[in-house]
Amino acid sequence: KVKWGYYVLILVVVGTFMNWSKSDQEQKSAVAELEARNLMAAKCFQIAEENKVARAGNVGSKSRQNAVVSYFEEIAKSPCVEWGDGSLYENPFFGVNNKSSNWKQFENSFRYTLERWNGIERFSLRCADGWQSQSIGKQGACSHHGGVVSGFNEIEAWSLTNQFGSADSLFPPLAELEARAS
Repeated sequence: KVKWGYYVLILVVVGTFMNWSKSDQEQKSAVAELEARNLMAAKCFQIAEENKVARAGNVGSKSRQNAVVSYFEEIAKSPCVEWGDGSLYENPFFGVNNKSSNWKQFENSFRYTLERWNGIERFSLRCADGWQSQSIGKQGACSHHGGVVSGFNEIEAWSLTNQFGSADSLFPPLAELEARAS
């Protein structure tokens, strides 16, 4: 009986040590992941900077237009994007130029942002189903054709945040990493 008690005690001690070792290793791994994330974040542009740029100067002003241009230049130089929650995603526009396969997407996103933020959006009102109504701007226009829509507003997919919807995730939200590392 005593002999079995020693075996059980040894198993408990070994199991406890292995569990502690695994837990310690997981915590060290989480700290290393957080450190790697923070190093990478220094190279990323922050999507939240959009808000500052969108308010740089008066609507339509040269300073606001220049802020948009500078923001998109920064985007093209950054390998990743940091979202408001601290998660990091690959930047599909990193190093983009007019010979890149995703140049048109970048150009459309730039134009969308420039026009939206500067109040120079082109409105081309029409019926949602393409019907050429003569009564747009008058009562009842397009009522049987899906209503009146603006061609520009329909291309919400051009917004910068939508362009990153399919980008690969590099790191989960910062709070999640910090919780694992603590």
